[in-house]
Order: sequence, then structure tokens, then C-alpha cells
Amino acid sequence: MDSHPEALKFYTVTNGPIFSTFIDGANRRSIATIAARSTNLGGLRTVAQADIIIADDKLRPQAVELYNAIFRPKRELEFFKRRFLGRYNSLTLIARVDDRPVGFWVGFELKPGMFYHWLGAVLPDFRRKGIGRQLQEAQQAWAKDHGYEYVRCECMNHQREFVHFAVTLGYDIVGIRWDSTHADNLVVFERNLIE
Repeated sequence: MDSHPEALKFYTVTNGPIFSTFIDGANRRSIATIAARSTNLGGLRTVAQADIIIADDKLRPQAVELYNAIFRPKRELEFFKRRFLGRYNSLTLIARVDDRPVGFWVGFELKPGMFYHWLGAVLPDFRRKGIGRQLQEAQQAWAKDHGYEYVRCECMNHQREFVHFAVTLGYDIVGIRWDSTHADNLVVFERNLIE
């Protein structure tokens, strides 16, 4: 870190990898790297090392491109800007592997003390490599550093991979509500950042 005079330690994720950042003097944006390994039933498996970037207004279109590569219907940047109107502490993270954007994570303050993970995904070819976990851990570390006690997220009941993902990361199911737009139950999760 001495090679970057403006560098400062940003986060340490407990029970996980070290999350650190420095301010890039040219672009004034935060850049973070998380390196991790995890075990699999067959032994040790390599997990991708992703650079987790806090996206500014110039980088947010990359998150929209990732969204459109994964979800339908496609959305424009204005869709995201409208969602952030009146929201406090909006955060967009982008995961990069070898300088290629491969995932994104978006959230904002839901209410004082609670940060809301609104949306996120990883490109199919980069799934099951720990990148979603790295994005989630970076978001939780950022939220905790900014005084939030809880992170909340929601998913449709049929999105079993995310249900499993949230429970594996220590989220509790705190509610279920009917979403008439999607004609499905919405599962509500929360994770205490203080415990």
C-alpha cells in the first residue's frame, strides 16, 4: 500500500477475506480487491479473485450493461436513476475479473439503520466462483462502515439459488409477502451486521 500515497485501509470482513481499498488519484474512485478460497466436498477449490469497484456516475452504465446481459426485460440507465430518486446512500458495486465487468450489486438505505440490497447478479460463465459472495461481503462491509445495523434483501420464492445463497451467508428469513406484479411470494431476508 506504500506505492499509493493516498491509500487507506477500508474494510476488514470478519469470518472472510480482507477487503481493502485505495483512492485512485486519477479517477477519484474507490477500488477494492477481495481474494478468497473456499472448500468444496472434493477439497479446496479456487475462487475467482475479483476487483470490487464502487461505481460512480461514469461507471454505472457498466452495471446496466451487466443487468441487460442477465435479465429481461432490458432496462435503460434512467430506470436505475428513477429507483435512486429520494434514496439515501445509494451504492453500486461492480465486480471485475481481469478488467472485465462480470457482476454488479446495487443497494440503498431502506430506513435509518437498515441498508437494502436491491439488485445484483453475476454473468453465467462466472457463477459459482465466489464473486456474488465477494460482492455481498463488500456491500455488507460498506453498510456496516456507514453505520447500518442490518442489511435486507428480497427474492421471489421461485429463485431458489438466491434463497440458498442468502441463507448460506447468514441471512434470516424474516417474512413472506405476496407480490401481485409477479404473482409469486416474495421472501424477505435480513442480516444483523452488529452481532
